Amino acid sequence: MSTRRALLAASALVFAVGCSGTTDFTISKTFQLDTIANQQYEVTQDVNLAQEAGTAWKHRDNIRSLDVVGVDATMTERTDSNGPSNASGTITLSRADGTSAQLGTWTHTIAATAPDSISVTLNPYAVSIVNAAIHSDGLFTVAATATTDRNVQAKVVVDLHMKLGYRFP
Repeated sequence: MSTRRALLAASALVFAVGCSGTTDFTISKTFQLDTIANQQYEVTQDVNLAQEAGTAWKHRDNIRSLDVVGVDATMTERTDSNGPSNASGTITLSRADGTSAQLGTWTHTIAATAPDSISVTLNPYAVSIVNAAIHSDGLFTVAATATTDRNVQAKVVVDLHMKLGYRFP
């Protein structure tokens, strides 16, 4: 009889574990930088999770967890000929209600030619902005700032990598 109970318990455990899943998704935004030396430059892009992260949006009513797992920034094009430039900046997420959280900071010598990978120090607590969006209208804004020691004209792609855990209803 104990073997039968053990099998039933194991079956229940398999069923319970099978009632959840995860989905990884990436929000990718391209920013056109046109900086003037020693002045802060800011550019923004709007995000609509329903359009840009469909699988995550589909599971928004059954979220178990939501995490920022990484952020990548890559200069994909440089159109000026001003040479390498010392630069720093931030990436911030915000909602229309005025709440915001800094996703990351960066300091980098921007290469004279593309491609160039820019390391971003991640703040995982910025997930609160994405979490508020996914439980509401799905909308938030990504803002990137840069201050450079030379004029820089470049395209930079920022990829925000997320992991969403969900349970089946």
